[in-house]
Amino acid sequence: MAGMDAAPAPVAHASRDGYEIKNGEVVRTVFVTVTGWAPGTGAQRFADLQNNTIGCRFVTPHERLPWTGRDLASSWLSKHRNGVFTSYLASQRVGDVIVSVVVDRTKPQGQEETAAKQDAIRLADEIIAKLKASDLPAAKGL
Repeated sequence: MAGMDAAPAPVAHASRDGYEIKNGEVVRTVFVTVTGWAPGTGAQRFADLQNNTIGCRFVTPHERLPWTGRDLASSWLSKHRNGVFTSYLASQRVGDVIVSVVVDRTKPQGQEETAAKQDAIRLADEIIAKLKASDLPAAKGL
């Protein structure tokens, strides 16, 4: 992602990343971002993310993938290839909170690539479930 604009700015933001190393080589990276937006603006910020007009932008296009049984207004699954790796983005909105999980595989082949997609979906679902179960007003859109 490239560049940060001044507005609109999130009211809360946290991100973590992790790496899986085998035989001294990074084979998988995981990036998790949770961003809270001003009350009542979550839906528009999610649309901005999908349209790549939010402050932090993708520098290369993502291919939107079908996500069966999901509301497209609050769920987005996409795939990006960059020669060396394939990344999957599973992003979901609950209230005014957006959760995005990106899983990269440096050697995408068959099951490894499928696992990256499944990992992104699973992690995003787990975080969203915890947000929905919380008393956090932003996760309820209050």
